[in-house]
Amino acid sequence: MERSFGTFLYFLGMLSVNFAVVNLVPLPVVDGGLLVVHQDDDLRVMPDSYTLVRGFLVGGGLSNLFFSDDMRLEVRAGITLFLGESPLQVVIIATSPVDVPSELRFRVESNANTPGLTQTIELFNYDSSLYEEVDLSVPGAMDSGVQVVITTNPQRFVQAGSREMRARLVYEQVGLVLLWPWMARIDQTVWTILD
Repeated sequence: MERSFGTFLYFLGMLSVNFAVVNLVPLPVVDGGLLVVHQDDDLRVMPDSYTLVRGFLVGGGLSNLFFSDDMRLEVRAGITLFLGESPLQVVIIATSPVDVPSELRFRVESNANTPGLTQTIELFNYDSSLYEEVDLSVPGAMDSGVQVVITTNPQRFVQAGSREMRARLVYEQVGLVLLWPWMARIDQTVWTILD
């Protein structure tokens, strides 16, 4: 009897762990494809996808962008086709839970493997169909977070109907770099939406 009861408890424990993992996977049938964390009146929205426009994937994946946990999406500089083009560009896409937010925040936590680089955060303006630069910073060797807060007309960054939001992270060499190819390591990207 003890052995079968212990086996039963083990089974229940494994079943609980499996349900926990499955609940973290965004299933469109269940939640509309959104991974949203509620905090007071804020809605935290995790990325739905990312695209490496320029550069090469070194390691990691989409799930590495969800939390500040030192599990990173690692990308390195690539080949450019035109003079003045950034050799490392990552586009992050998410879905807003509301059509017209009263405030929109976008947070990036990242680092670089060498000095001499800049990180530009651009949000896609669906009214003008252009990216708007909202932050320019210098990534350090250790993780540091940058948060931009949009309070004036934040709905311009949310596509009407689909509620898609797009951010582009652009990394460029602006000074002497100690390593080639240089790399950016992105630990977290998250939107916070206030309705």
